[in-house]
Amino acid sequence: MKKYTQCCCSTVSGIGSGFSGRHEGKLRLKENFETRDDHVLFDIALSRIPSEDSYHEVEWQHLQFHVSRTQAGLKGVQFVLNEASTQKTVKVASKSQYAGTIKSNNQFCELVRKRVGPAKLRLKVKGERLLQFRDLEGIDDDIAHERTVSLDDVLSHHNVAAKKKLLLAYILARSFWQFYNSDWMCAPWTTESVQFFQERKDEDNQDGNISVLEASPYFAFAFQQDDSLVSAEHLASGCVVHRYPRVLALASILYEIGREERISYDFHDIRKALGRKPWPDLGLQEEARQTYNIADYGPEENVPRNSVAFLSTQQASDSCQTGSMSGQWLRKVQDSPVTRDLIVGFTTAPVPKRIRIAVLDTGYDPEAIIFKTPKRKRRIQKWKDYVMKGSTTRRDEDGNGTHILSLVMKVAPAADIYVARVARDTEGLADSTKNISEAAQECEVDIISMSFGFDEELPVEGDRVMSNAISNSLVSRKQQILFFAAAANEGGNQSEMFPASHPQVISIRGTDEKGWLQRFNPPPGYNGACFMTLGQDVPGASRSQDGGAEVSL
Repeated sequence: MKKYTQCCCSTVSGIGSGFSGRHEGKLRLKENFETRDDHVLFDIALSRIPSEDSYHEVEWQHLQFHVSRTQAGLKGVQFVLNEASTQKTVKVASKSQYAGTIKSNNQFCELVRKRVGPAKLRLKVKGERLLQFRDLEGIDDDIAHERTVSLDDVLSHHNVAAKKKLLLAYILARSFWQFYNSDWMCAPWTTESVQFFQERKDEDNQDGNISVLEASPYFAFAFQQDDSLVSAEHLASGCVVHRYPRVLALASILYEIGREERISYDFHDIRKALGRKPWPDLGLQEEARQTYNIADYGPEENVPRNSVAFLSTQQASDSCQTGSMSGQWLRKVQDSPVTRDLIVGFTTAPVPKRIRIAVLDTGYDPEAIIFKTPKRKRRIQKWKDYVMKGSTTRRDEDGNGTHILSLVMKVAPAADIYVARVARDTEGLADSTKNISEAAQECEVDIISMSFGFDEELPVEGDRVMSNAISNSLVSRKQQILFFAAAANEGGNQSEMFPASHPQVISIRGTDEKGWLQRFNPPPGYNGACFMTLGQDVPGASRSQDGGAEVSL
């Protein structure tokens, strides 16, 4: 391949006579070698015309090389074999199956430049010659004539499912084993050299998104000057980190696939810094140090015994980057297979029946932008105001209910929503226990969402009305109902709030966009089980008087 990838396209328009570039080459990696008629098949993609511009579009030519199993000294796909190999005879079928013989670089360049459409040119390696088959082979993937995407970029910017990562790791490990003693190992194997093609899209399906063929990895081979640290199978010298560089290369790739991050080489500096004694005082003046001795050790007298609060789905943050990543997480939920299956199941059911979700909160603002579309308006099946009983005017004087309702609409597109306004705002929550219990019992739904909590259950005239309402709802719905409530927002200083602490309610804690538990969560309950979801910088709708646009509160 080193000989034949050297470009001789001096006659091609736009390439000068002194051009000495190479055709870019990508070797298809598979879990097993494909064989046919006692030959091993190698699929390779070469650029039709070399380009020194890394941003220029590339046209790819598919080639399939047939290499005999019986050739002595065979190490990968190579065209010029040693003398002992050429003396061996290989049984060749009728000459009619071949279109011709390729003997020089010029002929090979002419072949690569041919436009044959979405098909593979088939070549048989025989001694120092290449025999071109008359018939073409169909291609597995219809790739786009674009630059390939490295594994490093895929792991950094694409959401690769765990199953796909496992399959990819298996293919790469098998490829290492198959090529271990071949010249293919002379080039570095990294997450940069493992690459993927983009899928070609139809003209009427140009949505601007890049679709990467993640199940078909390729190895980008480049013939640079020999590097003994790369090409050697074993290093006997003393000044090396690992004596088997090929094994180390595979381990590095597998690590980066599993962790979705590059290996850091800064740990020596960090460990050295952590070991310093003493740590610097950052130049604090003496009077500044004294201010850190002032602290309040007890609660203020005006803090009520049974504190209550609306528990927003996220803590406030000024970080635009975190908010953007939270938005990406939310879009992944919207585009997930589970969401798609729910939508398909609803649309294909003989009698369509949507999931019914009740949102018990501060109501919602119908003038917010997100609720303006007819489709979303239809999804709000019922409204009831338990604060201003008898009122049919839909409102939200706080904003939390509008935010929560917009999130429910995004993550549950196949659900109908029932909105119950149980409190005017945070301050009015303590007096809303009866409203909450009435709403919980009257809503004939499948799921009830409650984004609020109390230090403990507040009785009404001596009765535990909320617990009774939860129990009665379970009985009337024959246990076919789920209750969700926010756990708490005060971290380790506070246990789970009610109703999240109720045994029949699923308590929800918050994470960041990476799934890490946030500091505002309470300690786990007695059984240790914790249900968590994104709870930081979640983008949702605001009230119309606040702009009505999407915000992260």
